[in-house]
Amino acid sequence: MAENPRMISQTLLKTISDSVKRFAEVIAKTVDADVRIVDHNLSVVGEAVLYYRLSAPVEPGCVIGQALVRQKRIVAEDRRQSEICRSCYAYEDCQIFGAAGIPVHYEGRVIGVIALLFPGHRTFGVCQDLEEAADFAARMAGLLAEQIRERDELAAVRRENREREQVLECVEDGVVCTDSAGEILFCNRAFTSMFGLEGSLRGENLQMLLPHRMIRECFRKKAGFRNS
Repeated sequence: MAENPRMISQTLLKTISDSVKRFAEVIAKTVDADVRIVDHNLSVVGEAVLYYRLSAPVEPGCVIGQALVRQKRIVAEDRRQSEICRSCYAYEDCQIFGAAGIPVHYEGRVIGVIALLFPGHRTFGVCQDLEEAADFAARMAGLLAEQIRERDELAAVRRENREREQVLECVEDGVVCTDSAGEILFCNRAFTSMFGLEGSLRGENLQMLLPHRMIRECFRKKAGFRNS
């Protein structure tokens, strides 16, 4: 079966592309280097350019690609001394003096790489050397992974809520769910029909819609009641 091209292009890092771009800007300003953040397809998701014109595609043989392939941090302080850089087909035309590739790990796999690209003068911003800059980028990689985890957890909660609401719509009894102040979060069709209400009631206040003493007492005392 052929894979869906749209699913292939929507990598995990691309699902939070706005955050990835902001992270690239923060890292670049902190370590005084150009930054490229790529996904596991070596597609650029976010970048911040201070020195170089970063137009060339990312190839598997460069420092960034090898950090992904080997799934570990790679630091080349001087490309002239780096075996990876000297083996790269673009070595002769490359203007980058030093580079580092820091994998972004998520749930036991590498989902992308944060690349630091340094010019010859290498002031490093607040970081004193390339390894220190790579350490900072590694911490940022952890924060990126945490954002994806939080997004996934939120998506799971929303999915469970949708499934729960679908079940409650099939219940013959009227069901309404509110927050602690009485704002309606969900109600099924049986509930709206029971009280002669129409349209979506999400966001309405139950105490205002049904100003009954028992309902008011329920919210005031924060205690449940049963009227059978």
